[in-house]
Amino acid sequence: MVKSRGIRGSGFIALTALLAVALLAMPADSGAATKKQRQCQRAITSVFTFKKRVPKRKRKKAVRIICQTMTIGKTGPKGATGAKGTTGPIGPLGSTGPIGPTGTTGATGAIGLPGVPGPTGATGIQGLIGPTGPIGITGPTGVTGLIGEIGPTGPTGLTGLIGPTGATGLTGALPMVFASIPSSSPQVMNDSVNTVTGWTDEYDPSGTFDASSGTFTAPHSGYYLIEPEITTGPASAVTATGGQPPVLITEVNGLGEDIQDFPLFNTDLTLLTMLVPLQTAQVSGESLQQLSSDDEVVIQVIKQDGIDYDTYGDLKITELPAP
Repeated sequence: MVKSRGIRGSGFIALTALLAVALLAMPADSGAATKKQRQCQRAITSVFTFKKRVPKRKRKKAVRIICQTMTIGKTGPKGATGAKGTTGPIGPLGSTGPIGPTGTTGATGAIGLPGVPGPTGATGIQGLIGPTGPIGITGPTGVTGLIGEIGPTGPTGLTGLIGPTGATGLTGALPMVFASIPSSSPQVMNDSVNTVTGWTDEYDPSGTFDASSGTFTAPHSGYYLIEPEITTGPASAVTATGGQPPVLITEVNGLGEDIQDFPLFNTDLTLLTMLVPLQTAQVSGESLQQLSSDDEVVIQVIKQDGIDYDTYGDLKITELPAP
């Protein structure tokens, strides 16, 4: 092996020799050798370190001489595997790299089509009706609620349609006399037979009724409807039974033509039996009388003698048309 000038260190020389041996191990034809020599030259140039004062031309020449004069020796025996070197220390943690740009949001996917409704399930079997439970005990009746206030008057309804005109009726008869005795000032009756007097003449255009005496005089012959409505009864409590029960009489020319009984109080108790007049008994008489001109009509009350009665009411007399 030739020692090259300008090469430092025996270690580099040994390394160069190893590289040359490896590059020249192929057959020594001229084309292959030239190629290998060029490879040897590049390897030595990259491995060797020359002194700074050695010119570049001398460096190339030294490399060329080394690569041309090397002879290929026999491959030496394989050396023993060297011991495993110790693990080197862990290098320092590298700095965190910059954060990459935020990715763009992907486009929203299209809304899927709604699924087809599934078929309606079969109707289940109707369960059996359970037995009727026992009737519960009736609770106590609740307290009657307060009467609510009267609501506001509703709006007036629309006026109904006017119905068709009815057929003309028969000619009616208007009362010719209407008189009354007010309940606030009744007639006090003392006798057993009493003509009802002291009337107030409400209507008498023909002047046929004497209100003070209670006498009606027929103006001419015809049919007259006499309608007294009289309320009477004892002015004080009755202490005895029996006697004349009160009646109402329509009298024409002194004869009783219509008689109406006043209702009585009739009771039968264990220790007491009574049949007495009511304090306010009412009778509505109605009699049709055929009168001649100047016939006189009065209304009478017959009662038990010795008991005062208070009497009041109304009287209506109507002349009916000739049949």
